[in-house]
Amino acid sequence: MRWSFWCYTSRTGRRVVEEWLDSVPASAQANYTAIKRRLKLLQEWPEPAFRKLRGRNYSGLGEIRFSDDDNVQYRLIGYHSSESRFVILIGCTHKQRRYNPTNALETAVKRKKQVAKGKVSLHEEDS
Repeated sequence: MRWSFWCYTSRTGRRVVEEWLDSVPASAQANYTAIKRRLKLLQEWPEPAFRKLRGRNYSGLGEIRFSDDDNVQYRLIGYHSSESRFVILIGCTHKQRRYNPTNALETAVKRKKQVAKGKVSLHEEDS
């Protein structure tokens, strides 16, 4: 199996996930690229690289987890939309059980609904 990664595109066409990824340190980007390369080839995604979110409101959502050289924790929140596609909805940081932005999980839920209703588009992430 080979997974593909798809990203949320805003109604105005902004590639908000890539914009966020471009804003994180190069070491975090490199760590994400390494994790993504590994996940692409696995049927089941293991912790700590990936974790399903808990809570009824977040059913079906999970987070790809990575850090930078200063041990800042980053998360890409999304879901498996098909047998070989993972949809990334938002990027954020995570520290002591808190997400930044603080509404990251709610935003992910809202964006997942927009995708399901066909109100926004997705684009495949560059490899």
